[in-house]
Amino acid sequence: MPLAGATGHLDHLRQFVNTWSIPNDTRVATDVLPGLLGDSAAWNALFPFALGAHDSRKAMLQLRDDLRAAIADPSQVQDTLNTWLQKAALGMTVEVQDGLPVLHPTNPRHSAQGAILVMALEAVAQGDWVRLKCCADCQWCFFDTSKNRSKRWCGMSKGGPEGRACGTIAKVRSFRERQKG
Repeated sequence: MPLAGATGHLDHLRQFVNTWSIPNDTRVATDVLPGLLGDSAAWNALFPFALGAHDSRKAMLQLRDDLRAAIADPSQVQDTLNTWLQKAALGMTVEVQDGLPVLHPTNPRHSAQGAILVMALEAVAQGDWVRLKCCADCQWCFFDTSKNRSKRWCGMSKGGPEGRACGTIAKVRSFRERQKG
């Protein structure tokens, strides 16, 4: 599902980092990235960029985990992205599409890593990185559309079978704790 207010390929970046999650129904951490890396049809159904020969399982897992950490703690974004840009030896070109400049990696050796790094760079350049957040409860990464960028939870109401209501759950938990005391 595309994100309201998100620009560029931010939704694909969010989908990539959310290949690790804690589902509300089981509350057990799950990691679907290894399965996606081994199934090109499933990967291609989720992402508009192909896996390259150098997109090893270890590198892709590390990239995902590093990006998640930088979203959870924005003070890490500079070091994280600079480290990955050096690793990928990513060359860039700019192309205007629909009146907006878009970054493209020129080093095809790191196709998926490069595409993901470009998405992260676009999020930083467009000021959207600060709107990427990790839910305080389930660790789901989401795009904060609030005016003051103050959302702490991925959602307040479930809104569907795959919906998340961590905000409501946290508020009920807090209410119950206050009632005990």
